[in-house]
Amino acid sequence: MENLGIPYMWSKRNLAKYIVQYIKNENPKAKYFYDIFWWGWAVSFEALKQGFEKVYYLDLDKGMCNLMEQIKNGIPKEWNRRVSREDFSRLKDKEDAYSVAMGICWSFGNKRKNYAYSEDLEPRKKALHFAVVDQDYSLLEELWTTRKLEWKTVEARRLNLKQKIWMETLQHLSERYSETWMYSLQTMQSLENIQRLQHIERLQHIEILNCSYDKVKIETPIEETVLYLDPPYRWTWTYKVQKNSFDYKKLDKRFRELPCPAYMSEENPHKVAISMVKWRTMQGGNGAKVFEVLYTNNKHLPRPSEEKMLF
Repeated sequence: MENLGIPYMWSKRNLAKYIVQYIKNENPKAKYFYDIFWWGWAVSFEALKQGFEKVYYLDLDKGMCNLMEQIKNGIPKEWNRRVSREDFSRLKDKEDAYSVAMGICWSFGNKRKNYAYSEDLEPRKKALHFAVVDQDYSLLEELWTTRKLEWKTVEARRLNLKQKIWMETLQHLSERYSETWMYSLQTMQSLENIQRLQHIERLQHIEILNCSYDKVKIETPIEETVLYLDPPYRWTWTYKVQKNSFDYKKLDKRFRELPCPAYMSEENPHKVAISMVKWRTMQGGNGAKVFEVLYTNNKHLPRPSEEKMLF
């Protein structure tokens, strides 16, 4: 199964297909999909993929909106260049599309806070990046191997090198040997995930809204509109919005009062629509089983078989 969106700790990449499928089955007449709160874009792209006529992606983060706009317009090849620790410190807090993308791809856990690698891993990361992206093998030859990668694309060379690392691991019988080299390939994979998004069909059918969830105006026909909300979970106290605590009472009230069907991934007192289980993989390879619950405001659009009952 293809996972869309950015790999992010709270991303719905593994569940987006099922979330959108459920909402679509419950509301077959819906044409307009509002994705409120971003967390990696997975649900927006999945809604587009599953045929919604228009998807409204809402994000308070101006930088993320700029990156989404750049994806719609195409990503320059120059984005493949290596980002050093010094570059990262300079870029991570900027709002232009390139800085945001590099902040995501070259940060630990894709959180745009700390550089992805410890100093002891940097030589390996640098050697692998130059070999895979630039086909410059000088540093890699010094550290590890003289084998060149003949494949034409960056992704093919990365995958081939990943396979070689596993083969070397079997010979050394050491998981640690694999982890240190494999870990050094992760930023390239993160960037590939972003680059892959620009090839999704009907990208121009996504409209970007840079505002808070309580400021969004629903101007599409109510009888053809559904909303999906993925707010900061109230048990993750570290999440803040503009340095202020998130107002969950305000969110709950607005959720209940929405005139159209709405669904929320959260722990809250609303009616449960479905529950799901996913495996969350953390940077470094560790993972944990996580339970996700989708709530509803208990409103739905009329199904085709119900239309006669309305007149």
